[in-house]
Amino acid sequence: MIPRIGMIPAENIDDVWDAVAPLLQRSQRRISRIVGLEDMKDELRTGSAQLWSVVVGDKLKAVIMTEVQKHPRSLTLKILHVAGYDVPEWGVAALKMMERFGRDMKCSAVSADGRLGWSKYAKRNGWKEAARLYEMEL
Repeated sequence: MIPRIGMIPAENIDDVWDAVAPLLQRSQRRISRIVGLEDMKDELRTGSAQLWSVVVGDKLKAVIMTEVQKHPRSLTLKILHVAGYDVPEWGVAALKMMERFGRDMKCSAVSADGRLGWSKYAKRNGWKEAARLYEMEL
């Protein structure tokens, strides 16, 4: 089946929240000390971030949260969260949609942070590792 991937308009976030929040929370847990689920909802409601649904057949398989980041010389589409299951069914199509949206928004790149397991998948799909994030909790 072909996945259907679409952006959920900011004004519809409240309507879909009960369906998407459990998926988003799976990704949000890794940053829960700095960003709460309600904080994410606020960013989506105001349009400062975008929420994408990934549906295969009649099942919501994943959600993706993105943000267009402004830099002094360019824009970057940042993939903030990807949460879902059965990635082989929709992963490549979702990345292509993010590329398309990034180009439409005049971004010069798409970037994402990811768990270590993501590196194999990313590399197979044309991404390169640009940096590693190090953190020390205080």
